[in-house]
Amino acid sequence: MSKENKFIWTMAFLIIGVSIGAGILGLPLELGLSGFIPALISLIIVWCLMLAVGWTYLYKFMNSKNEITDYAQLYQQELGSWAKTINSIAYLFTFYCLMIAFISGASSTVVGIIPGLEKIPYIDKFIDILFFIIVTSIIVYGMDFMRKFNSFLMILLFLFFFGLIFFIIPKFNVSYLGYIKWSRFPLNMPILITAFGYHIVLPIIYKHSKENNIHSKGIIKILFLGTFIVLILNILWIFVILGILPVISSGNVSILSSFLKGEPVTVPISKLIESKWIILIALFFSLIAITTSYIGVGAGVMNYIKDLTATILKKRNRFTDSILTFLVPIVITLTYPHLFIEMLNIVGGIGIITSFGILPGIMSIKKNNPLYIRYLGWFILVFSILIFSIESYNILNKIH
Repeated sequence: MSKENKFIWTMAFLIIGVSIGAGILGLPLELGLSGFIPALISLIIVWCLMLAVGWTYLYKFMNSKNEITDYAQLYQQELGSWAKTINSIAYLFTFYCLMIAFISGASSTVVGIIPGLEKIPYIDKFIDILFFIIVTSIIVYGMDFMRKFNSFLMILLFLFFFGLIFFIIPKFNVSYLGYIKWSRFPLNMPILITAFGYHIVLPIIYKHSKENNIHSKGIIKILFLGTFIVLILNILWIFVILGILPVISSGNVSILSSFLKGEPVTVPISKLIESKWIILIALFFSLIAITTSYIGVGAGVMNYIKDLTATILKKRNRFTDSILTFLVPIVITLTYPHLFIEMLNIVGGIGIITSFGILPGIMSIKKNNPLYIRYLGWFILVFSILIFSIESYNILNKIH
């Protein structure tokens, strides 16, 4: 494999890791309540939407008169201070919440899968802290090490992914796929936005691609390759999981039961198939999935904060960047545990869709853009406002 192709694959792995990670653990539970066919349709729609957003960003990065290194600079240049401010608020809210979801997801997975562990006092907090220290250290160490380590994790993730499917496929019941509830179809969108919310790593990918002399076609290849593999893996995963887990069951193993508990999907799988191998594979798959997501998001937030505070903090360094990036998520996680599924929904329908849906839509419909970019902009804007409205309605219903 040539050096360029190797680089393209490692960058595509970064997109896959941040997308396929923790999102895949929550998707079957949320989408399963609507059934396989509605889930499949919503997967394809959201993939098209988020791919369009990614392309419009890359177009702006590659055709900007000034060197753009992050979204704050891009929105300042394209729409002004108001857009930069809204994006910064939505961006930090979104990805702080995602890091909280990932940290709490690690402890929920370990405690939910390993029998008897929940009886140990403060075990969830201990796991949260241990996960946080280990994985945060990888991010802080540097981009080159993080990129290589993430690629290694992605290989393991694929092995455990297909290993898990191999062991659970004998439980497949095709009749489960016949369940359909179209009224829940719109509710699939917010968590799917999270599952395809790879845009946080686009500035990093663009920056390092330019440093490694990767041409524009190579960068576009990274985008399409990464997101298309995410789509295929998500379809395969949803197909298998919805074929082995009933939506409603008289026992304690069902999609609805685990959804209400806010568990990652690997927890009901380990209960359904009582095997030490399944427990082990499910545990490692979950932790690797959460880790790859946390690495991508953590690196993206740290890069964003570095650029955002460059003119504010005269003596900023890697230590101050790390504190600003990681202190809030760990403190909130330890204070309010078990926020995995809830956070994935909120950040998708509110935070990500604002930063990586509504704002890029507005930016793309400007008259100084080519006609096809403006068409993409209208597609992005209309669907993003629709998804934002759905999740806002959801949140208001829960409050009442």
